[in-house]
Amino acid sequence: MIIITAAAFLVLGTFLGNHIDEGGATTDVTATAIIFGVIAGVGIAILLVLLSIATIIAQLASVRGEKISFKEVVNQAQPFFWRFLGLGILSILTVVAGLILLIIPGIVLAFWLIFASYIMVDKNTGVIVAMKASIALTRKNWKVALALVAVQFIIQIPSALIPSLGSIATTALSIAYFCLPAILYLRITNDKKAATQTPKAAA
Repeated sequence: MIIITAAAFLVLGTFLGNHIDEGGATTDVTATAIIFGVIAGVGIAILLVLLSIATIIAQLASVRGEKISFKEVVNQAQPFFWRFLGLGILSILTVVAGLILLIIPGIVLAFWLIFASYIMVDKNTGVIVAMKASIALTRKNWKVALALVAVQFIIQIPSALIPSLGSIATTALSIAYFCLPAILYLRITNDKKAATQTPKAAA
C-alpha cells in the first residue's frame, strides 16, 4: 500500500512539476491538470491493488499445482479489491500507531501481519479476521516468518549495492523465489495438497 500511495503522488507530482518554473512560481497549473493527475494516480493505485491480489492468487494456485489462466486470475481478484484495500490501510495505521508508541511494537505488528493478505485471499475472509489469523499463525510459526523476511531482505541487497547489475540480480532472485511466500504459508497451515505438489508456472 505504501508503494501504491507513493506511485499516485509520483504521477501527480511529476505532472504538476512540469508546470512549475525554476523560481518555484506556478506557470500553467490548471484545474484540468490537477484533475488529470489525480485520476492518473487513482488509476495506478487501483491497478497495483488488483495486481497484488492477482499475484497472491497465482502463487497459491502454482504451489498447489493448479493451472489457472490470466483471465481467471483477474476475475478472482476483483471481488477482493475493497477488502484488500481496507486490509492495507488498516495494517498501515496499526503499524504506524505501534511505531509512534515505542517503535518496537510497530515492527512486531508488521511482522505478525505478514500472512494477512494470503489468509484473506485463500480463506475468503474479512479484514479483521485475516489480521487476527495472521497474528496467531505468525506467533506460532515465527521462525518460518522470520526466514521469509530474511530472504526478502537478502534479495534486495544486490540492487542496493550495485544499482545497475544489482537490479538485474534482484529481479532474477525475485522471479526464482516468486512463490516462496505462498509455499511457506501453505506449509504452516498444513495444506495437504500443497505439500504433495511441485510449484508450476501459472498458465
